[in-house]
Amino acid sequence: MIADISREALLEWLKLRKEYVAMTEARCKVGNEDVTGVLRSVRDSFDEDLLEMMCETRWDVEIKDLTDDFLMAHIKAITGSFMNRELPDIDDLFRDELKFDLTISDVEARVTAYFHLANEIIKRNGVSDLFSGEDGVKRKCKVLVNSIPGPLTHRRPLSRFCWDKKNLGGKCRFKLYRWLG
Repeated sequence: MIADISREALLEWLKLRKEYVAMTEARCKVGNEDVTGVLRSVRDSFDEDLLEMMCETRWDVEIKDLTDDFLMAHIKAITGSFMNRELPDIDDLFRDELKFDLTISDVEARVTAYFHLANEIIKRNGVSDLFSGEDGVKRKCKVLVNSIPGPLTHRRPLSRFCWDKKNLGGKCRFKLYRWLG
């Protein structure tokens, strides 16, 4: 149930909604049911009083005219924007949170977890736009490289990877993943 429209609450709801939709689609496929008839609407996920207030104050729309597409667009606008419209310090953001989990013994699993954590941090903090497009890919690679712990950088000459102009293009993440694995 969506009872408040904070970024954190909506991000959690989106995560749960994605799981719910996937489970419902799988169940309907097995039972040969129409998923649209079974799936709970986005509107039904809202607290009715909150929905009414949002229609009156923020959206200027009649509650009877709301559609799931309209609601999802507004939810994604909130979750996809910077929190409080302030750009966080990217270096601080990743320095504090992006760490290699050295307890994972499987190297490929550890690298995968590292990249996955970076994506989670980006989504949770609403900075996805900063990491999209060609410049965003470069920025993401720099963040990933800067957060690699010292022992790994001494094992292989990371500086060659970092400053090789060929690695700063669209394949940067792929090459970095292979380099770390």
